[in-house]
Amino acid sequence: MVSIRALAAASSVLALGLSFGAVQAADIAPGRKPAVAEVNGKIEFQGGPYTIDNFGGGGEWEGGASLSVPLGDVLGLQADVAVSNTVNGNMLDGGMLHFFTRDPDAYLFGVTGGSFWTNNANAQLIGPEVELYAGQFSFQAYAGFMNANVAGVNSGKAFGIGDISYYATDNLMFKLGAKDVMDFKTGHLGLEYMISDSMPVSFTLDGRIGDSNYRAVDVGLKFYFGGPDKSLIRRHREDDPPNRIFDVFNGAGNAFVPPSGPGAPTPQQVCESGGGTWNPSPPPGECIPGG
Repeated sequence: MVSIRALAAASSVLALGLSFGAVQAADIAPGRKPAVAEVNGKIEFQGGPYTIDNFGGGGEWEGGASLSVPLGDVLGLQADVAVSNTVNGNMLDGGMLHFFTRDPDAYLFGVTGGSFWTNNANAQLIGPEVELYAGQFSFQAYAGFMNANVAGVNSGKAFGIGDISYYATDNLMFKLGAKDVMDFKTGHLGLEYMISDSMPVSFTLDGRIGDSNYRAVDVGLKFYFGGPDKSLIRRHREDDPPNRIFDVFNGAGNAFVPPSGPGAPTPQQVCESGGGTWNPSPPPGECIPGG
């Protein structure tokens, strides 16, 4: 069941759409496309089997929605919401906002931040987001700072996500990338295929490997809406940026799962093994990063 927080975030997305729906790109320089063509969005789902040390195997899943709106000529705003499961069976949910400028023929530069929650854990992150477009290639990067509280242990860490996409056709994209989220590192290879310009439904496939012998293969569907008929490459560059919650969720592995079970390290041991200093007061204690 989707949590109250995710529903509240979804309501915020709808409110954004209603508030900015009338804002249209106008008076733009000749030959320059707007940062966001018009109000648009997507709904997406994916899931599949996984294995990881200490948790065995199971099925992972995630679902989310995004809504993008133009803010004048060269600025755009996107809101994301998503829910997922964790490797110990709890629900992980969150919301993010992207604020960006973009030339759909060349680049996107922006700032993206958000929050995530699960049982006994939460995290907040913010950082720059960049996309560069060169013919059939796209280069995407998102990095910054994440503060997390897992079972009472506070820690702040840098994170990074990078991808290279190649459009074999305007409706078939292959993607190769790597992530470091909460010191959990993964690599992935995937594809997205949209049925046609006039039927904006796409199929996705993504395979991942990572720390703790993490292995996963997900298949999914995306439903795009808003605006005229257009190809997948144009939707990616003229409409909505990626839902970055998906990137964090499927790149975190067991990072948001508190230590548990016989022989599991204590929060103090987790802190000190990461180079931090444990402060036991006030209970339950906190981790001081770096020292």
